[in-house]
Order: sequence, then structure tokens, then C-alpha cells
Amino acid sequence: MESEGARGGVHVTGAERLLVVGDVIDDVIVRPSQPRHHATDNPARIAFTAGGSAANQAAWAAHHGAGVSFVGRVGTTDLARHTESLSRAGVDAHLVPDRMAATGSIVVLVDDDGERTMFVDRGANQNLTIDDIRPELLVGADRLHVTGYLFFSERGRSVGRDLLRRAREAGLAVSLDPSSAYHLRRLGGAVFRSWTEGIELCLPNHLEARILAETDDLAVAYERLGATYGTTVVKHGADGVTVLRPTGEPERLRPTCRQAAVDSTGAGDAFAGALLSRLCRGEDVPAAARFAVDAAGEVVTRLGARPPPT
Repeated sequence: MESEGARGGVHVTGAERLLVVGDVIDDVIVRPSQPRHHATDNPARIAFTAGGSAANQAAWAAHHGAGVSFVGRVGTTDLARHTESLSRAGVDAHLVPDRMAATGSIVVLVDDDGERTMFVDRGANQNLTIDDIRPELLVGADRLHVTGYLFFSERGRSVGRDLLRRAREAGLAVSLDPSSAYHLRRLGGAVFRSWTEGIELCLPNHLEARILAETDDLAVAYERLGATYGTTVVKHGADGVTVLRPTGEPERLRPTCRQAAVDSTGAGDAFAGALLSRLCRGEDVPAAARFAVDAAGEVVTRLGARPPPT
């Protein structure tokens, strides 16, 4: 059964509820409008948008009809703004104001082909604590989703491992987006796998999959990831995804149509959110991934990583 949500979208009555924990970021997206000139002015389109991989994924899941709660940290002066932004997307936001650090920020340089290079200051995200995640949020959820950024600092790793333990004790299905090839390479894929082994669903892109498995051979990577996680969905950008299930051969899913990329920022987040929304409806992973592959094409046609305002 479906019902009208507060944002004007459709929520599925009786569907599983999703809890997302992770980063909130202010994005500054820069797309040069002509070839770059060193040491002088460069005309560009510049957009200031709300972002953060985990917050983006929560927003996209809610956009596609899931009931979503989100926990993250922001600078004190940004609490109302980010709460409102997530609420407009349909997310039940539980943001913690940080008096010691500003909201995290990223400058994203977008190439002509829509690919991006990011310069990151994680800010208040680095100060998330296990106490920020109220017990009733876990009790009220059916699924937990986290991103790899939670595990890329010693403090965050402690929070992440404690959170995974509590989620398993509460009987939640857990999913993970590894999020960053840079951080995975710095830490080592085998180490990261040891911290996250047993998670039911992992969503790396093809580069992250190779780093996680510590091999350039995708077939070997698929085997190692299959031994670590329940199901893995490997993202190949505009070429779709590969679904790796505990049994059976890898299944390649391609988009029904290709969109011209203006800005690829958030495409993986849009895919994750769309997939999670369908899992909350009770669909299996391949069916959810088919929907998500096409749904992710929506975000690359414009600047910014969140759903359009409704």
C-alpha cells in the first residue's frame, strides 16, 4: 500500500525503514566553461549545494519512496539549514551540532566529460560519536546503511565497528558503500575487508572493488568480495553494474539509455539510494539494481548530488 509523504512523494506503507549514518558536506562544484588558463581568471559555472555521500544516499532513498532516518554531524551554525535540506527530501534528519568544528566541505572540479576531482575538509564529520546514534533509531529501523568514510579515521572506525555490532544484535540488514579509492588504497583493501566482513551488501565502484580485493583481475576481485560480503554490486559508471550473489554467475546490468554527463558528482550516491529504496520494498538485489541503474542517470544531467527540489 502507498501513501502520500510530507514532501509530496509516495511512501510505501509497511515497507522496511532505513537508517543511514555518515557524512554531511557543503559542496562547492566548479565546472570550467572553457579550457583552463594557469595563474589567471577562469570563467566557470559554480554551484553551492548540500552534499556528503551518506546524506546524499539518504536523500535519494527517500526521494524514491523509502522511509529514511539519518544521523550525522554539522557545524552549529548550519544545523537548521542542513536539517531543512534533508527534510525537504523526505528524510527524518537527526543532526548533531558540533561546537568545535565547522560543517565538512568539498571543492569539486568537474571536467568536460563530467568526471570530477575533489578537495575535501571533513570538518565536523570527524567528530561523530556512537552516542550521537540514539538507541531508538536502531530499534525503529530494519536496515542500516553506512559509507566507508566512517572507517577512514581511528575515531570513526571505533564508531563504525560498534555501530555494526549493535545493528547485528538488533537484527538489522547492513549495507556499505566503500566510498573512496584514495582512502581504501591508503589503508589497504584486506584491512578494510577485515573491519567490514559479513556485511550483507557492499556497493563499491570497479576501482574500489580492485583495491578492496588487492588485485587488478576483476574475476579474482569478484571471488574475494564474494567471500567477504553477502552480496556485492560493483558500479561501472555509465556502463551499469555487476551483481555478485552468493550463488550463480556475476550478472551485468546496463542502463536502458545513456545520459550525457554534465556532472557525475553523486551518481553513485543516487544509485545506492535508489537501490536501497527498492530493497526496503522487498525487491531482490538484481531487481532493485535494474531500477537503480536507470534512476542514477537522473543526477548526472545537472550540477549537484541531491534530488531536485519538490
